[in-house]
Amino acid sequence: RLVLLARILLLLCLAASRTAAAKAKGKKSDAADELLYLTDSTLEVALEAHPLLLISVSVPGCGVCDAVDKRLRKAAPELRVKAKAAVKLGQLRIDSPDSPVLGRIVQGALSLPKLIVFREGEALDYTGDDSKESIVKTMLALASRDTVQTLRSVKQAERFLHLDSWSSQHADEEKPPRVVGFFPSNASAAYPVFRDTARKLQGLISFGECFDAAMQRKFLGAPAKKAVLQLVKADKRERKLTYQGPLAQPPLSRWVATHSVSLVQDLSTESSIESHMALGVPVFLLL
Repeated sequence: RLVLLARILLLLCLAASRTAAAKAKGKKSDAADELLYLTDSTLEVALEAHPLLLISVSVPGCGVCDAVDKRLRKAAPELRVKAKAAVKLGQLRIDSPDSPVLGRIVQGALSLPKLIVFREGEALDYTGDDSKESIVKTMLALASRDTVQTLRSVKQAERFLHLDSWSSQHADEEKPPRVVGFFPSNASAAYPVFRDTARKLQGLISFGECFDAAMQRKFLGAPAKKAVLQLVKADKRERKLTYQGPLAQPPLSRWVATHSVSLVQDLSTESSIESHMALGVPVFLLL
């Protein structure tokens, strides 16, 4: 009887150890796969939960999509550590050409593989390639930049606005325009409108904000008693345009987009036309 009891106890111990090993293996597998697996119905929730999200658009049976997803899985642990969980990676599976999400995030025809960056819910072009190293480098660079840059010194502001000595020595080089908001405080009624516009246009133009009274005196002549929103162009000569329109995101976005793009644009593709119209830029086509 003692021998039989010992055998039974041994079998129970073996069974328990196998179960524990299986659970540990499952937990290790789950921990190793850090991707979000998204669908039409779960994308919006993920965008609200993760301010900076890179997704791979995938369809069933797409071998190249699976290869990109594999590289995303390899990049995820490194980004989690280096970006301090500020970046999340995911796969969006599209099962139908009538997907309601597809039209929102892809302008023009869908080409695979497709990587899209979402910052604060807005879709941006992914500028790297689909290698693991490029994914990490590109997303770390995005994580290091805020949607709106807070200008804390005159030197920083001059560099941001291309008004520093280096820019003056390279006056013939093209410099992108900037949008800067001067506010008495972030409690100003214009501040959330400004932030919302910056989020909407972040792929088009850079935004900066200034709350410091001394800096405002330098750039405006006096501290801002109310919000002053300016678009600054410093390519050949310094030009400042001050917004005088309604305090709302759509008209402010149209004003910024209209005055920041070149008068003549190459709109040779359907997607380029759609992107300009989505920003509210008036488009006159010569066909």
